Amino acid sequence: MALINTDLGYHVAPYHAFSYHGTLSQGGMGSQILSLGVVLGGSQVIGTVSALTFGGAQIKTGNLGHSLCEGLGYHIQPYHSTPYHQARQCVGGAAQVRVLSLTGFGAQVRAAIYNTNNLRVLCDFASRGDGNNWTASSTEPSTTDSFSVLNVNTDITEQYWRSVTGVKTGIVLECDAGAGNTVFLDTLAFLNNNLTSSANIVLTGSANPAHAPSGDSFILTIDKTAAAQGDFVYIAPDLPSIGYRYWRINIDDGTNAGTFLQIGTIVFGESLIFNNECFVDRVRKIPKNFKDGVKTEAFTNINNDRGIKREVRLDFRNIKFDGGNFDRLVNNVFSEARTVLKCLWVPTPEFPLRFMTFAKLTQIPEESHNVKSETKDYVDFTIVTDESL
Repeated sequence: MALINTDLGYHVAPYHAFSYHGTLSQGGMGSQILSLGVVLGGSQVIGTVSALTFGGAQIKTGNLGHSLCEGLGYHIQPYHSTPYHQARQCVGGAAQVRVLSLTGFGAQVRAAIYNTNNLRVLCDFASRGDGNNWTASSTEPSTTDSFSVLNVNTDITEQYWRSVTGVKTGIVLECDAGAGNTVFLDTLAFLNNNLTSSANIVLTGSANPAHAPSGDSFILTIDKTAAAQGDFVYIAPDLPSIGYRYWRINIDDGTNAGTFLQIGTIVFGESLIFNNECFVDRVRKIPKNFKDGVKTEAFTNINNDRGIKREVRLDFRNIKFDGGNFDRLVNNVFSEARTVLKCLWVPTPEFPLRFMTFAKLTQIPEESHNVKSETKDYVDFTIVTDESL
């Protein structure tokens, strides 16, 4: 019901200027007012009425002055039964109700349709913090900091953190995502590591740097495929409901045949996740023997062999142009990462290592549009990621 009020209060207009029992309720269902004014003793008080809609139900809040409604005269109640200027709202049917009051609290809402079987792309590495945000309980000494834990923040996976020789248990790596950063971790990767399938690894989040108290903990299991390949990817089975600033990794790998533990690059954070739509089932994967080369004088070169790298091609067909999937790719990958920044691409999270790349785009894709109308526009494009770039 709509309320229509005037800015004429009880003591402003002459007493009989308006019908004493007149109706102040007019308007059809569905009408809405934004504010009403009431003048009390020469002072004007403005109360705001706001509307919130939940599934078709409307809640009105505000501070309403005394008002009269159709079928409700002033003397229906004894004059002093309720405070004259107490906020209340009149409704039809000879009923009187108090104004509904709502108090808001700070809250964060994440709207998502989470899945673990479609393409996910991690571009924003919350693990990097300010770049100087990792500590380790054990690091092999080096005059050039060759094995510093900060190496886990670089894109060069061959540049790794290494534990002290002989130390393979009781190792703790700590990450501070930075002030104001709350990380809902759904994807994590250890790249170029020598951890084994016998390693006991626990990932713990906390809002406190001393982890007192600690938050959620996750056991990271490295299977034999990951151990043999030297890369590990963790995919959260459910959408994380709590985020943390501080993350701790506890590692015990006492049966490791090596004399130390190493991890080349660590990335984690919140991924862009495709919903419903995805790439076609023909995936092209090209192993590449990658080496750096520097020309010196005459005809000689100095080469640094960096092993086998991967190039992966994904073809997308009939992706909705104004849909969330294409929008996320355009705004976060094509426009932000472009061909300059590396992203972690996980096309098949259920078996993540088969087509996973930590790579740049070879080029920003060409778009082929099938335009049926303004709202029915479907895009074909191809994404190629190359780890050797």
